[in-house]
Amino acid sequence: MEAMPAREFTPSSGMPLYVLDGILQVYGGRPVLSVDRWSVPQGCVLGLVGPNGSGKSTLLRLLAFVESPAQGTLWFQGCCVSRREARNLRRIVTLLPQDPYLLDRSVADNVAYGLRVRGVHGGDRKARVREALRWVGLDPNLFELRRVQALSGGEARRVALAARLVLQPRVLLLDEPTAEIDVESARLVRRAALKARSAWGTTVIITSHDWGWLLGLCDQVYHMHAGHLVGPAPVNCFDGPWRVDTDGRVWKDVGAGQRLVLPAPESLTATAVVEAEHVQIFTHRPEDIGVQENLFHGIVTGLAVYGHDERLLVTVRLAERILLASVSGDQRRAHGLQPGLGVFAWVPSDRCRWL
Repeated sequence: MEAMPAREFTPSSGMPLYVLDGILQVYGGRPVLSVDRWSVPQGCVLGLVGPNGSGKSTLLRLLAFVESPAQGTLWFQGCCVSRREARNLRRIVTLLPQDPYLLDRSVADNVAYGLRVRGVHGGDRKARVREALRWVGLDPNLFELRRVQALSGGEARRVALAARLVLQPRVLLLDEPTAEIDVESARLVRRAALKARSAWGTTVIITSHDWGWLLGLCDQVYHMHAGHLVGPAPVNCFDGPWRVDTDGRVWKDVGAGQRLVLPAPESLTATAVVEAEHVQIFTHRPEDIGVQENLFHGIVTGLAVYGHDERLLVTVRLAERILLASVSGDQRRAHGLQPGLGVFAWVPSDRCRWL
């Protein structure tokens, strides 16, 4: 089997690949992204998770140097990035958008396009195209000459990924790469991302709505909400507006007559953040946690193992929203947690912080 030629990769010792300082991005006069300070280590696989409109795609476009921030400074490998330098960096940083465009040509022509414009020709180009297709699980003997119109959605997404991998990028940015594709295609995307890091030291940054998929792949996952990086841990975000209770605290309905009650924030439109590890799971209604406030009944809909200590991310469906909890392996075994199980989830009010 041909091997994709390795490119020498020697990251600067201790130097972050990216540093974002005081970044603000504005569309149509409306702030859509605000990052006080954030750094990305070289050679990591990093995830960004959050709802639509949380700023994930905007952040990727800044990291890909296809947009410039309205305010703030973006550093790459210790250098402040100017507009002129951004053009050069786009040769080593590549973005796979949510809806990638494929040329009305063969699969091989699409994958080879970036190499062609970079002046790579002949047998080297052909070998790299064939190996890139193998990396994404497409047999080049079957797919090289196939027209893009004959591809399924998952195949087309993998061809677009191969067109990025063939460039052996320093940074690979993947925006919702598993959206609307089958489980096998998602597995192959995961495999290709890890191989890029292993082979070339590529830094991989991936956005997704799927906590479980990202936690199984990434060194670290950041939650994004309303244009802010909330933190590198599974979290629950509860948006305002909030109603004021008779005792001065605030509350909101989370469905089926269940209320979340918290200490009052400075603004009734603030967002409450509770980390998943602070949410406690019970298989029976507990009797030993005092007043049973913020105790919600729901159904387990997902389980995902993550982290070096193999914690378990539990997805619980309440009446009108999803709640995330993080438990140890021992707790999982003790509770017999599995999808479809009815549970009680307790959100301690003193574990909340406000955005």
